Amino acid sequence: MDSRAHGRSSSSSVNITYDLMTSDVVSLLDYLGFSKIHFVGWSDGGIIGLNLAMNYPDTLYSLFAFAAHYYSSGGNNAYMPPVFAAYFKRTQAEYEAFNPNKPYEIFLNDLLTMWANYPKW
Repeated sequence: MDSRAHGRSSSSSVNITYDLMTSDVVSLLDYLGFSKIHFVGWSDGGIIGLNLAMNYPDTLYSLFAFAAHYYSSGGNNAYMPPVFAAYFKRTQAEYEAFNPNKPYEIFLNDLLTMWANYPKW
């Protein structure tokens, strides 16, 4: 599944948080009628998986989380590697095609703020 405002999933007026995206997963499971799943998550998806394991442990058979962190300290918030800068430039057009109601700059700021400050487990 795409996380909110990622891929072909639309954005919303609220700021993106790991708790919000975790609740999106739980809501999707309920909608699809799945009570328990195997979960694989990369980066933000891994953090969502860890959040599921801590707050909704009965929803998981197993969890494979990679490239996920559990505490945001120690990062350099001012540094933007060239590969990330190129990625954000490429994804702007894709984002705007699926999210005409929330400017990309606001989404990107929300995302960078979340990455810099959360999670703090």
